[in-house]
Amino acid sequence: MESPSPSPSPSPSPATLDQILKSFPPLSPAQCSHPVRHGNTVTPLIDFGPTYTRLQHLAETSTKSIWVIVSFISKSFRFPNGQSVFEVLQTASKRGIDCRMLFWRNEKFFNQGQIFGTKSEFELFRTNYPGIKMRWDDSSDDPAHCHHEKSWLFDCGEPTEVVITGGITITGALNAPGHSDPGNQRHDVDVEVKGPAGSDHHHHFCQRWNHANLREQHQGSFPDLVVSNDLPYPNKLAPTESNEDSDACAVQVLRTMRPKFTMDSTPAPLAPSFDLSQGEESIYEAYKMAINNAKRWIYIENQHICDEEMMSLLARALERGVKVVFVAPSWKGIYFLIHFARNRTQSWVDGGRKGPKPRYSDVFLENLVELSKFKNFTLCSLASYRGNSTYSHIYVHSKLMIVDESFMMVGSANFVDISWRKDHTEVDYAIWGRSASRRMARELWKEHTLLDIENLDKGIEDIAKIASENEVRFFKGEPLVGILFRMPADAYGSSAAYLTVAQKASLYASYLGIKAHQWWSGK
Repeated sequence: MESPSPSPSPSPSPATLDQILKSFPPLSPAQCSHPVRHGNTVTPLIDFGPTYTRLQHLAETSTKSIWVIVSFISKSFRFPNGQSVFEVLQTASKRGIDCRMLFWRNEKFFNQGQIFGTKSEFELFRTNYPGIKMRWDDSSDDPAHCHHEKSWLFDCGEPTEVVITGGITITGALNAPGHSDPGNQRHDVDVEVKGPAGSDHHHHFCQRWNHANLREQHQGSFPDLVVSNDLPYPNKLAPTESNEDSDACAVQVLRTMRPKFTMDSTPAPLAPSFDLSQGEESIYEAYKMAINNAKRWIYIENQHICDEEMMSLLARALERGVKVVFVAPSWKGIYFLIHFARNRTQSWVDGGRKGPKPRYSDVFLENLVELSKFKNFTLCSLASYRGNSTYSHIYVHSKLMIVDESFMMVGSANFVDISWRKDHTEVDYAIWGRSASRRMARELWKEHTLLDIENLDKGIEDIAKIASENEVRFFKGEPLVGILFRMPADAYGSSAAYLTVAQKASLYASYLGIKAHQWWSGK
């Protein structure tokens, strides 16, 4: 039996920034390295094409520095001007710009889309890219660990300082919003931030750069440790960007860091020191805070949905009448890992639950089942109609949460324990302010549903309704309204469950032209 959808709290009048901060309290100095900073402008950047167009412009117009923290990188990736990231930075270095790239090395990690600093790569750098300074972190041979942050910092310490961060990697194609082009489509989100919060990210970069743990080892720095010198920490904040309450955003830079990353407790400007020897999990704490304080609705986009505690908190929010829409992948990438994890859980159940309980089994046996019972919960994915009853999957890679159109989190952290609990290295921004949250929600929802939504409280209901209607269209092989379609939450990642639905449909579903039951069964 489905749980009833409780009556939501009435929609309040537009809140001031002070009221928003009271509704969603910033983390304390005991929880987070960086305090909340006022007077920032936050600009959404949706999908690869617009983001890399903006990054190219900033690289071409920078006056002091370009610093890049790399998670994954494809050697074939090109900017809109046709250059690789190395060519873009080498060109900037010839203008006297200080160009730096921070990589990581873990030859046991399942995804080898990285620059590990091999002998042949160093020879290539010396020949073609001598103006770029590089350092490497490692992951201590842990096959499950990576440094997952993706950030670009321009002109650090200058009044023109800008930071772009989020989920967008240096890989793939320059997909445009709407994803109308055929081929390998991927959806993602970044934000561009100007103001004092950028100085905290500047501080974070210095910490990671100065303490990159392979920097003193063979091929751990390029061209060498002396030239790729340590950086001084910032001693002042970037100027505020706006004094208008309707536009200014408060921002707190959040992190996930493993214990003993560094013993250096040099604080950010005007901030107390934070003991990083114990690690940091402020992203995790902020997600809990936001979900627990949600009153009307929560909108999430994330490539993962495998954290038992956070999914339980979503269930408690649903019980309060909060509407929740969660957009996740339905094919490729992390979906395959979720599919395999579900199969392991099912095998354990079929075997009488003998032996160790599989990791994430409660997600499939309890959490997704519980969420599926709420009428105010909608699990969705993205696909584009290609004609002839075929669809192209759009891989959801973004890491975003918007709550009550006034609080937003954007960054690199997935909705899973390894991104939150002192494991992977991650950076998220907690953002307070209606202007940024509303703009992000409206642009995303227009892309996903074609609706230009002004009233977001009604809009969250409208996009859930369209997603449900598109689910029916999908299995009839009909064109979708937009690209958002609903998935049954209790069957997420389950071959058997999707196979049953797809067999009844007897339709073609993927951009490869394979049958719907093959797409959903993971074949």
